[in-house]
Amino acid sequence: MGKKAEGEELVSQLEQLITEKTGAYPQLKDKTAAFFYFTPTDLGKFYVYLPADPRASFLTDLGLEFPKSILDMAKGSKDFSVELSAENADILKDVDVIIAYGDETLTKALQADPLLGTIPAIKNGSIAMLKDNTPIAASSTPSALSIPATLDEYLTLLGEAADKVDRNALSIRNRG
Repeated sequence: MGKKAEGEELVSQLEQLITEKTGAYPQLKDKTAAFFYFTPTDLGKFYVYLPADPRASFLTDLGLEFPKSILDMAKGSKDFSVELSAENADILKDVDVIIAYGDETLTKALQADPLLGTIPAIKNGSIAMLKDNTPIAASSTPSALSIPATLDEYLTLLGEAADKVDRNALSIRNRG
């Protein structure tokens, strides 16, 4: 297209915006996060987006880290997500913050679920729900348009979820 300089400038501006905005959310530092897809009518299985997916990789741009469990799932995978059974919920104990599409109804269903409700992030309510069919849902797919339009709201949701992380569990995990 012959617009390399303009593209590089736009990327630089977006990186600067992200750096500026994330500075107001120190609670995101040293927290692990993962992006999930739950079907409210069938919590027996769900999907975790792997680091190669833009939804997941954008989380690291915002100062969050991938938990070891997610990095292990991604090893050797060429897929953008992996399906998990609720029976394997215990492997996600190292996820501090969960991001998913949904609303408070889904949060309550996850917390009430006998298997998924044992995941510390779910138990603590450390969940950032992105309501379907709203502008905030666009924040999960970062672009030159969605980042400036949704970054403040997305960071607010992530910050609120990070504020609910169990400090004791975090301290134990960081020592182990």
